[in-house]
Amino acid sequence: MGYAESLGSYWRGRYKLAPGKYATVRDADGDAIRFRTKAVAKKAADAEEAKLLAGTKKAPRERITFGAYVNRWYAAQDLAASIMQNYRRNIDEHLLPAFEDSAVADILSTDIAAREKHERAVPYAASSVKAWRATLHLIRPAAVAEPTRLKVLEAVSDLGYIRNAASGELAAHWRRSGFATWLFRPAATGRCPGRGSQEERPVPVVAEPWPGIPARGRGASKQAEVCWVPIAPGLTPHGLRHTHKTLMGEVGTPPKLMDERMGHEDGSVPSRYDHITPGMRQALMTALTGMWEEASDARRTMSLGSPVAALDALLKAR
Repeated sequence: MGYAESLGSYWRGRYKLAPGKYATVRDADGDAIRFRTKAVAKKAADAEEAKLLAGTKKAPRERITFGAYVNRWYAAQDLAASIMQNYRRNIDEHLLPAFEDSAVADILSTDIAAREKHERAVPYAASSVKAWRATLHLIRPAAVAEPTRLKVLEAVSDLGYIRNAASGELAAHWRRSGFATWLFRPAATGRCPGRGSQEERPVPVVAEPWPGIPARGRGASKQAEVCWVPIAPGLTPHGLRHTHKTLMGEVGTPPKLMDERMGHEDGSVPSRYDHITPGMRQALMTALTGMWEEASDARRTMSLGSPVAALDALLKAR
């Protein structure tokens, strides 16, 4: 029989593949489904197990375990002996005891937080916990990020993104970055965050080409002619999800369609009888397109072009 596993704010369904082996209920894209209630998660798990027993469902391809992957990852590193020793100690003493038999893609932030809580209670020194978390931070993206990396590169190609490169070159930016801190926040608030002893300060802007670009490098503030006016103080990239759902509600989008777009799963009984129709999708697309065109027109009244290539092309197409 399947069972429901609590992961804090949601439940996931788990069903038996073989003695000692369990799989997670996933959607068509292979992502674990987040159920809102225990009963719905268990029911979905039971249904998957029944399909498996009836022969109408093939057992999912076995996913690589953390234990199998981490040894390959370690062998591929070529670093100073002291660093390699530290990695090995963190892996053997802290990571393998907790995650050795877990599929890499199934290790969630809640699992990591639970391990940290356990080790602090032992107690391990805070520096030890910080060290193994840093090592895990290096290992996990390398194991699970390849499909996402390919999507990023495709988007880079579509947008013609250029980063510190000569005109016409594409420059992928694949690593954890300070996008929210150093790009999004200054654009939204008009202020650069502090660093070290340096306090928060206005974004220095060179007026040409209009409507201005941030001055960078040493002496940027001396080059600046103006600074950005705050657009939305306190706004974050995640805050845009709140904005998107609010706008969908404003145009009367059905809850079922809103949940789908937000990646949410409503396990309530009323939701089970709701269905999304092509007409609903078309109505939402029309409404969002109208908002986008209205915003583009408002931006175009400020300036007919932009130093940002993607935005410049959109403005010129209006």
